[in-house]
Amino acid sequence: MNSTPQNSTREEQETLRVFWGRFAFSIGLLWGTWNLTSMPVTIAAAGGNLPRPEVFALLVCALSVFPASTLAFWHRRVASLWLVVAGIVTAAGIVATWHQLSTVPGGDISYIANSLAFAFPLALGFFGLTTDLMGWPRLLPRKRPKP
Repeated sequence: MNSTPQNSTREEQETLRVFWGRFAFSIGLLWGTWNLTSMPVTIAAAGGNLPRPEVFALLVCALSVFPASTLAFWHRRVASLWLVVAGIVTAAGIVATWHQLSTVPGGDISYIANSLAFAFPLALGFFGLTTDLMGWPRLLPRKRPKP
């Protein structure tokens, strides 16, 4: 096969795109693992003192990031849509909690931690959708049947 500089550059770009896609969704796997282990503990440790919208938002986030990041290696568009929807639902729950706690004197609001809870799935979902629409290659190659 002819190896021209143009072909070499194109192959390098494809390799880099696969690398960055795998890297992003691997970070999603790590974040999702953290969510699966820490958020149920947080909810249990609160002893029923968390507002219901926050509990719902935390559960949606905890149960979405890891499986969606895993799915992204085979079906990036579906996984990215799942992450965007999970981020929007999580954001709605957190904003509802902020509203509830703003009416309670001395209500404690953790803006940074709560913002990370919905910002990460949204960012990862938009990354996946953008790269899919730009035609980036699949993160894992399809297995071809042996002749």
